[in-house]
Formats: sequence, C-alpha cells, structure tokens
Amino acid sequence: INDTYGHPIGDAVISGIAEAIQAALRPADRLYRLGGDEFATVLCNVDTQQAIRLAELCLAHAQTYPFRAHGVTEPVSLSIGIACSAESISLYDLQKQADLAMYTAKRPGARKIICYIPEMDALATLVSNRTVSAVFQAITNPTLIELHYQPVMHLPTQVTGYVEALARIRLETGQLLTPDAIFPIVNARGLDAEFDLTILKALDQQLRLPDFPDQLGVSFNLSAQGIVS
Repeated sequence: INDTYGHPIGDAVISGIAEAIQAALRPADRLYRLGGDEFATVLCNVDTQQAIRLAELCLAHAQTYPFRAHGVTEPVSLSIGIACSAESISLYDLQKQADLAMYTAKRPGARKIICYIPEMDALATLVSNRTVSAVFQAITNPTLIELHYQPVMHLPTQVTGYVEALARIRLETGQLLTPDAIFPIVNARGLDAEFDLTILKALDQQLRLPDFPDQLGVSFNLSAQGIVS
C-alpha cells in the first residue's frame, strides 16, 4: 500500500485498522500497536471460544471499514493469532504463542483466525529475529542472495540441458538459510513477489559475470503472486 499509494495513505490505513479493531473489542479492552502493521490485545476473563468470536468481530469490522474513502481499492484483511492459557504463563510467552499462531494464519490458504497449539513451536526457529532480519536484508540487497545451480539433464544421454537457479541466503555466521527456513517467512509476510524480484536481480547480476557459461539456459521458480504482479 505504501509503494502504490504513498506513506500518508499507508498511515491512514493503519489508523483505520486500529479504529476497526478497537470498535470490535469490549469497552475495557486495550489495543496495542507492536510496530508496523501488527497489533495486540490482552483479553481477560474469556475462554477460547469467546476469544474467537471477538476475533471474528474484528475481521468483520475490518472488512466493512471504508478504506475506499482513501482511494484504496485492494481488500484489506487481517490475520489473527490467538493464544489462550488457563494456567500461569508469562506475558512474553503468551505473546510468542499468539505470534506463532498469527504466522500460521498468514500462510496462503490458511484460515484468517488460528489458535495456538504446541505443534507450532517448530515454527519458532523459522521466525526468529535473525532469520527474519536476514530475509528482509536480502530483499533490499540482492548481493546477499546465494544462487545454487542444479543441472537438469536429458535422459538417457545425461547431457545438461539447462540449470535451475535455487535461492539461498548466507548469514554472517556462515550458516546457509535454505528454502525451508526462507519461504515460511516470505509467505507469512506476504513478500512473495518482492522475493521473486530479488532472485531475478541476483540472477541478472550473475549472468553478466564473464565466467558464467555461455549459452547455458537457466530456469527459476516464481510464486503465484509474482506471476500475477
């Protein structure tokens, strides 16, 4: 939205989202902006089903909010993660659980409201600050993308017809981030088209190198969002 309409409109959309969510919450519930387009609220004295109903109300208010008044024609939607605990738990851990549920809700094809379950803890390493930061840095700096080329051979001659470019990100520690760590973040953050473009920029830079094999065909993968845009 910022790229298409400018930051003032982006700010107006953020304000509109806050207004819509606050209108859906109970009078005593406080809404907190964590940063960017992420908000949180702490619901006291509710069970899981009541929390889900409040989340559904937040979705309904956001869907009917007049964002078109700002000239925004795209649908504005929410992805909501819920963490509930009847036992004593730190606010930090509760927020972490809700965060994992929200990342799950942001995945393509997922429901817009997801409740935390312990199986989601496996996502924690994939959405760690270091990994998220590395993905964002790579998107703004294609030189951080490391392309690996997998030969695609004609059988039975085993002659390489072309190569497939596969994206990796090299951390400062030397660790290599592979697709199973990269793409859950890309998908959850809605960065599919941006990451596709970054890979293309990195590929373009490598194709210009004098030692890149001449006349070698290269294929690459595009996301559905990348194709549409």
